[in-house]
Amino acid sequence: MGLWIIIAIAAFVGYSLVHSMRQNRTRWLKRLALPGTWECERDGVHYYLELRGELTGGRFEESWIADGRRRVEQGSWVLHGNDIRFDTNEQHVVCHLRLFEEGRIGIHGPGRERRIYEKHQSNVVPLRRRH
Repeated sequence: MGLWIIIAIAAFVGYSLVHSMRQNRTRWLKRLALPGTWECERDGVHYYLELRGELTGGRFEESWIADGRRRVEQGSWVLHGNDIRFDTNEQHVVCHLRLFEEGRIGIHGPGRERRIYEKHQSNVVPLRRRH
């Protein structure tokens, strides 16, 4: 009988820990609020990063102007822990993601070294596209 009580208490504690970790993760994702348009100015280049989809992944489009030409990169993004992975047809890049404050994130990785993005504030609410 005593063994069943210990097992029940251990299961309850385990469930409580997992539930608490999931709630903390959900709060962090909502605070990040990644979907939207992010802007970064670095070394005279202005970057626009648009993340579409859910809180943990979706499609992205990054554009920047360098040497008088506009360049665009498109693909998918997914969040794994504190890392964000950008997948295009040519490459798969994993970058470290940091939340500095609401509306301000840092992305560091290949091709995106030490970039600090600020969320573009807009009063326009994007409508979901039907596919």
